[in-house]
Amino acid sequence: MRNRIKHERRIELAFETHRFFDVRRWLDAERTECQPVYSMNIYVGTSLQDTEYYQRIKIEDRVFEAPKHYFFPISQTEINKNQKGRLVQNLGWITQKVEE
Repeated sequence: MRNRIKHERRIELAFETHRFFDVRRWLDAERTECQPVYSMNIYVGTSLQDTEYYQRIKIEDRVFEAPKHYFFPISQTEINKNQKGRLVQNLGWITQKVEE
């Protein structure tokens, strides 16, 4: 049933930027977001009937690092505002301090 709900949501909310958050909330991003992105080269062919126009070309290799990419990094200025030191950076976004 859950797969049918996800499928319906994908169709109903297409082009409304819900998918970005849905795959993270459902923890499906590791599987769906690590695939290459394809496009069609619109600069080849002379008309829509040319078969060259419909050939897919890879434009980007996407990388999704779990669990790091399930969360956004917290701004360093927000961490610095924290007086009690309880606010820490999200997992995977921790950077080492450069000693001066």
